[in-house]
Amino acid sequence: MQRLLGLIQYKDEFDEQLENLDQLMYWKIKFHLDLIRETVYLVIEEEKLLGVAYLIKRSGFLHIDKELAFHEIILEHYIDSEALNQEEILSLLLGQMKKECDRISEDYPGKRIMIKCWEPEEEHERIEMYLKNDFIIGRGAPILVRKLDNVKNYDFSKPQYLNIQTDYDNETLEIKELTMEDNFLDEYEKANGNAFVIPDSIGDLAFKMNGPDVKVFAVMKGKEIISSLMIWECSEKRAATENIFCIDTYRRKGITSALIEYVCAYLKAEGYEEASLTVYQDNLPAFHLYEKMGYRYEKFNFGIQYETGYKAIEY
Repeated sequence: MQRLLGLIQYKDEFDEQLENLDQLMYWKIKFHLDLIRETVYLVIEEEKLLGVAYLIKRSGFLHIDKELAFHEIILEHYIDSEALNQEEILSLLLGQMKKECDRISEDYPGKRIMIKCWEPEEEHERIEMYLKNDFIIGRGAPILVRKLDNVKNYDFSKPQYLNIQTDYDNETLEIKELTMEDNFLDEYEKANGNAFVIPDSIGDLAFKMNGPDVKVFAVMKGKEIISSLMIWECSEKRAATENIFCIDTYRRKGITSALIEYVCAYLKAEGYEEASLTVYQDNLPAFHLYEKMGYRYEKFNFGIQYETGYKAIEY
């Protein structure tokens, strides 16, 4: 006899099952400040947890008052790899997340609210499922990878300095790892907001910094952050080099390149063999910089999105 799947809002009684299913998702549901808690839904079968999905506010949505083309919310989900009815589970979760997007859109008339997630190019069947559920393929991001065998060696026991020429003077900057004890979040938000139209979420940064593998490196002028880069472990041999930026008045001076080179050397010293990053497909200046730094194309991540009122072309 076929068992019926149930779709319910999250209950604490499923904490242990969720932590066993995916520990990172458990931590996000419990501790991430940007999580929209009423959007956390579970698919269960006779009290067994098979899947979970939720929405997390992205920086554009956190600045809903600004006039942006659209305001993104991140969709994350996880399905038990041993579940037999994966397609049905995903369809239930996507259907509920669409309803949540529609509900949120009603609260912000005149604003384009979009939920978005990422799928690697090899996930053909899953991408097809999104399209069947009124999602569309949007802006994507290739994954670039750099081999670390030929990076320069550094003495990490000593301070690392950069001497640069500005429009007015010679300046000496320092490359260093930042920790929560440095109380750098306000300065990071200021620098990040200078580098991008919309700054990254400090709630998301704080969540990542409390994890076991995430580290932030920066080029500093005193207590001012000039450029920054974040790393975390992807696998035993690979680490991510992400969230890379430089404030506008210090661009084109080799600062970000020097920071990337330093961090790649640090990763090599830590035993990693590769560094990876993602970059939006239309960000050609960044793509060319990373290519110059030795990163090479590995594969493509599709941006999959849903927006109230928009329908996918029949697939």
